[in-house]
Amino acid sequence: MKRMLMMIVVIILLTGCAGLPRMNTSSGRPEITICGVGKSEIMEKVVAGFIMAGFNIRNTSNFQIVMGKPVSNPLVGAMMGSRYDSTPESRLVWTFASLDNNCTHIGVVVQIVTNPGSAFERITDVSTGKDGHEIQEEFERLKARVEGVNSGRSEGPSQTTTMKEQIKQKRQEEIRRGIENMRERMEEDKTLSEKGDVEAQKRITYYEERIRILEADYNK
Repeated sequence: MKRMLMMIVVIILLTGCAGLPRMNTSSGRPEITICGVGKSEIMEKVVAGFIMAGFNIRNTSNFQIVMGKPVSNPLVGAMMGSRYDSTPESRLVWTFASLDNNCTHIGVVVQIVTNPGSAFERITDVSTGKDGHEIQEEFERLKARVEGVNSGRSEGPSQTTTMKEQIKQKRQEEIRRGIENMRERMEEDKTLSEKGDVEAQKRITYYEERIRILEADYNK
């Protein structure tokens, strides 16, 4: 009974029923539409940023990226783990859609997965919790940066040039860190691939492709 009560408390905290306001989005989950940037570029930013945050790629397609990492919160780990696997996974399921006028819609579902990678996965949607709100806040900041730059054409030539240089330098630094992190992940996955892990080989192929794209983008 005590464990059940603790689990209820953890789920309430994770799912945002403890005082967090409802997100001002149509789904109630983190999502946003950003104009002035293509879907591929947005996907690259997401991959690079969350790999740096410790996430690994679980699955990818042209419209979706699934990323995960072991839960670091010991209370959540203790309550959401199982006898089969004591370490649950924080999982992010990203969706990307190209819209008219060079706009991209981004959405994400935030999950805690018990028994990750098994046939007995149990998924808890925590998109409305603290992590979801933090991602939505980052979405808003990203939108402001991208659309603010693209619309800021009334500034003088020197101001515009300086802003462009700063943005380019920041973008190049993000790309560089993203490439470094992907190479580190590739080295980890190479060991698994040599042992016959098919999924690890798929991730290596994905990283190689993304690194080539990022390296080309670095010099733009």
